[in-house]
Amino acid sequence: MIDQTVDVPRKQKERFASISMPRTFTRACARSAVVVALLIIAIASPAVARSKKKHTGDVEANTPGVFDYYALSLSWAPTYCASHQQDQSECGVGKRYGFVLHGLWPQFLKKWPENCSDATLTPDEETKYASAYPSKKLMEHEWSKHGTCSGLSASEYFDLSDSLRKGLKIPEAYQQPEKSFSSNSDELAQTFRTTNPDIEEGGVLAICSGKFLSEIHVCFSKDGKSHVACSDSEIRSANKSCKDSFIVRNVK
Repeated sequence: MIDQTVDVPRKQKERFASISMPRTFTRACARSAVVVALLIIAIASPAVARSKKKHTGDVEANTPGVFDYYALSLSWAPTYCASHQQDQSECGVGKRYGFVLHGLWPQFLKKWPENCSDATLTPDEETKYASAYPSKKLMEHEWSKHGTCSGLSASEYFDLSDSLRKGLKIPEAYQQPEKSFSSNSDELAQTFRTTNPDIEEGGVLAICSGKFLSEIHVCFSKDGKSHVACSDSEIRSANKSCKDSFIVRNVK
């Protein structure tokens, strides 16, 4: 082992040794150090309190039933399957899915709650609602991450998810396109609003993965009874993902 002790020259050692502080001065320094430490604690306390309050706020934000609106997310299966061919439940031969239910997501005007409780699905619930999603794994994930934040029972949540999905009319161009085609966010929104006149401006958003359409979000009121505009935050995020035009992959 290398000795890392600093070799202080003898004259310096002697000089240090010759310095002797009076006892009263030493005590005064000790008292000053205590005062400084107390001041530091006093100054830091509000910051600690703010930090705890912020953390508490985050916990409270993940409370079942506390959110502003719903975003119904429909995934465009051809884009998902382009990179997940091993997922036979959604991408197997003969599936030919277009839009599929990704999930019904409680949203805040900024960000969103998630994983609001440890409630799990019963075997009967898993069986009853399996057909609403491409796979059982996706259904379980959506309930755990998003459904638990709805404030609804599993049955109520899945009934609402399925009802909103089936109530949305898919424009003809997006039903079973045999060839890929180009579009953009404004065109997609206008197409969906023409087919679904109740959708408000800013109430349907295109989401892209690279240059391809990957999903859409359709926004609903907290009770799920009416269309609403998506939040400004969600609109900005969607527009950032689909900067210009995008390609809608064909169904295979």
